[in-house]
Amino acid sequence: MEEKIEEQIEEKVEEKVEEQVEEKVEEQVEEKVEEQVEEKVEEQVEENVEEQVEEKVEENVEEKVEENVEEKVEEKAEEKVEEKAEEKVEEKVEEKAEEKAEEKAEEKAEEMVEEKVEDASKSFIDIDKVNDEAAQLFDFGEKKKKKKKKEVVNKVEVIIDGTGKVFEKGAVYPYEELLHRIQDLVNKHNIDLCISKKYTIKPPQVVRVGSKKVAWINFKDICTIMNRNEEHVFHFVLAELGTEGSIAGEGQLVLKGKYGPKHIEALLRKYITEYVTCQMCKSPNTAMEKDSRTRLFHQHCNACGAKRSVTTIKSGFHALGRGERRKAKHTN
Repeated sequence: MEEKIEEQIEEKVEEKVEEQVEEKVEEQVEEKVEEQVEEKVEEQVEENVEEQVEEKVEENVEEKVEENVEEKVEEKAEEKVEEKAEEKVEEKVEEKAEEKAEEKAEEKAEEMVEEKVEDASKSFIDIDKVNDEAAQLFDFGEKKKKKKKKEVVNKVEVIIDGTGKVFEKGAVYPYEELLHRIQDLVNKHNIDLCISKKYTIKPPQVVRVGSKKVAWINFKDICTIMNRNEEHVFHFVLAELGTEGSIAGEGQLVLKGKYGPKHIEALLRKYITEYVTCQMCKSPNTAMEKDSRTRLFHQHCNACGAKRSVTTIKSGFHALGRGERRKAKHTN
């Protein structure tokens, strides 16, 4: 019995201890939660207060700036108005002074003219008598008559063409009719000049080969679309990039270096503008052939029939490797 009693006492004690522990834990948790809540509330209140203070400060600053700007604008406007008023006053004063000076000058001129007229009337001489006397004293004879010019008869020029026949002027065509005739001829013979077609090419597919090389997979397909020789495009790419490379199996181009699709696209655009498109009609329907005599490439446009010689490919800068440097030293 004593053991049972002790067990029951221990159980009750443990229950009470657990209850007290739980109550204390709950109280501590509530206290911590309240403290954290209060801290957060204080932080939020401080943030809100700071934001409101900043907003008010900004509003006050903006108001003061606007007031200062308005005051300066008013001051400048007043200064400009005063300057313009002074300029107008000066102009009016000058105009009035000029008018008065002109009036005085006219009055003086009139007075001088009247005085001279009076002096002339006093010493007046009969001019007709003087002329008669002069005619009697000096007789120069009759005036020479002018010879009449002979009338020149316009000669009609006769134009003879290369066949030996006299040229006869034909009908005069209006400008619009000539334009329609040219348009009809172009539509019959060269439709490509009237219709604008887009020149689309597949984007270059570039793949890494190892750590130091790159493979251009669809190199052959792009060359066939452009209607250009693979070797010509190959030499152009090597010269522009300043690197080494080779054409592998299945028309792939292997280049030494790290190059992406963007670099190859830029090279293709440059090649197309220089070696594919026609400079006269901007058509990509062209063909290129090499002249065996001059060793130059000539471009022929299938749309407009224009021909031109293409610039030669110039090799760019090429960095030497260690092996090439050693060979150069040994040869020297």
